[in-house]
Amino acid sequence: MPPNEALRCIHVGLLCVQEYPFDRSTIIGWILCVFMFLPSVCTSLDTLALEESVGADQTLISYRGTFALGFFSPENSKNFFLGIWYNTIPKNLKVWVANRGSPLDSPGVLTLSADGNLVV
Repeated sequence: MPPNEALRCIHVGLLCVQEYPFDRSTIIGWILCVFMFLPSVCTSLDTLALEESVGADQTLISYRGTFALGFFSPENSKNFFLGIWYNTIPKNLKVWVANRGSPLDSPGVLTLSADGNLVV
C-alpha cells in the first residue's frame, strides 16, 4: 500500500472512533472508510464484489488478517451492529461501529449493489 494511501486510511479510521459523538464521522465518512480502507488491505473472503453480501456469521478479513468487518451482537444484548474489529485480539476489540446509534434487532446484511452502493 502506498504511504499516502495508508495515511489517508489511518486518518479516516481515527475520525470514526473519536471520543465525542459530534467529532465522529458521519455515514459519508463510513462509506469513505470502507471504500478507501477495506479494498486496500483486503484478498480469503477479503473483498466484496458487486452484488455480493456479508451477513450473519460472515466477515471480511483484511489481507494480513489484522482486521475484520462484519455484524456482531455484544454479550447479553439482542442488538446487532456492523463494525470493524481487531481480528487477532481474542476479545475482538472493536475499532469502529457503523450503526452505534441505530442498532438492528436482527442480524443485518451488507451488500455492494450492482451500481456500487453499499446497502445495509
